[in-house]
Amino acid sequence: AILAVVAVLFSGAVKNILEKKDKSNIEDLNLGITTDIRTIESSDLTKTINYIGTLEADESTVISSKLTSQIVNFYVKEGDMVNQGDPICQLDDSTLRASLETMNTKLQTLRLNGDYLSQELNEYYDNNPMIKKIETLEINLQYIADEEATYKILYDSGAIAKTNYDKVNHEKTMMQMQIEEAKATATDNYEKLKNQYEVTTSQLKELQASVNELDLKTQDSNIVSPISGRIRIIYYQNGDLAALGKPIAIVDNINNLIVKVDISEL
Repeated sequence: AILAVVAVLFSGAVKNILEKKDKSNIEDLNLGITTDIRTIESSDLTKTINYIGTLEADESTVISSKLTSQIVNFYVKEGDMVNQGDPICQLDDSTLRASLETMNTKLQTLRLNGDYLSQELNEYYDNNPMIKKIETLEINLQYIADEEATYKILYDSGAIAKTNYDKVNHEKTMMQMQIEEAKATATDNYEKLKNQYEVTTSQLKELQASVNELDLKTQDSNIVSPISGRIRIIYYQNGDLAALGKPIAIVDNINNLIVKVDISEL
């Protein structure tokens, strides 16, 4: 009887232990299963986006021709680096130079003529033959005037006839008229000479202005770069006719560059 009770008690104890173990397994299952353990750290999130853009100069200069002429030579090509004042191309200036040479010849002739007229004006009252003639007539007039005064005294005293006095007086009057006529002619000649000098001076100024303008056009036939940079594009070739005001080339200042990108909405 005692053994039976012990057996029953042992059986009950084993049953209780098994029930507790089953409950413990169920509780463990309810806690979930750990698969990985990591340490959380803060950092920057970087995302790289690639775009296609155009690299352009912040400053560009269009080189244009100031005259219409054929291009005889290009000194540069696209992509070349140039400094300010470097030659870009040469236009045909043969016609301009021929005209300039002709004008310079005319200019030299006018200058010589102007110098001659200027000297004539400055020395007119010293060396002109008409002035010398007037001086001679005035000396003769003084002689006749003295003679006429003497004849007047003789006539008043009855020593000579009136016809003798009238003859001398007439010669004096004629001499005075010759002097007045000579002076008028001298003055008229001086005014004509002065007018010729003024006309020549005016023509000289106009021709000089034309020569200066033509000289500038000749200089403009040598196209130079106004800035330092890189030749981006050339619109003409050797032998082409460059038109007035039309672009010949574009120079980019590559010291400051910008990138232009067409960005679509993200």
